[in-house]
Amino acid sequence: RVLYRYQQNWEERFDADRIRIVRSGTEPDFYRTNGARCLENYYRRHYPFDADETLGLEKRIRFQIDEEGKYKIRGVIDRLVRAQDGALEIHDFKTSARVPSQATLDSDRQLALYEIGVRQQLGEEGAIRLVWHYVRPDRLCTSVRTPEQLAELRAATARVIDRIRSEEEWAPKRGPLCDWCDYKEICPEFRKPEEAAVQPSGVEAGEAVSTKDQLRLL
Repeated sequence: RVLYRYQQNWEERFDADRIRIVRSGTEPDFYRTNGARCLENYYRRHYPFDADETLGLEKRIRFQIDEEGKYKIRGVIDRLVRAQDGALEIHDFKTSARVPSQATLDSDRQLALYEIGVRQQLGEEGAIRLVWHYVRPDRLCTSVRTPEQLAELRAATARVIDRIRSEEEWAPKRGPLCDWCDYKEICPEFRKPEEAAVQPSGVEAGEAVSTKDQLRLL
């Protein structure tokens, strides 16, 4: 029934004219098949879905990481759960094929920040587990943080925010997501030297200009 509903939704809502697949040579059916496999993996692993209690889905959370309120964070928790042993669990769902190492998960910043927010908003003092569902390879991963690790995360995050706020020149830096970027054609990292010096007539650097129905910052 779950797969039937999924296929029905795909037929009704997928619009090839509105969805652009940037990975060359990849057809929509590749994603359709992967989606079905993810649903099947999750269903078979967790059926009959009575192992925990859902407290929130796509729960929006706002919190601060300092007493003065100088550093404010907001995010969305995929699923907030009360486990059978009484612990709170912060669940995140991933569709990538690659599963990070335990060391990488143990240093993950996102869910640990959510833990800070959950403890702040709900006054939770008990155990909290961070849980990742890698639904495509069907892997379930967990991690926990000590109070000392959370304190260091607060300080490290504040330092990152300070560095961002003090930045005056945003130099481009090539990375694995560059090929997915809609602004690659105007990025100094990819434009030819003779093109980089050319600027639209009457436009000053730093002004927002609408080009091809998109707002771009020169």
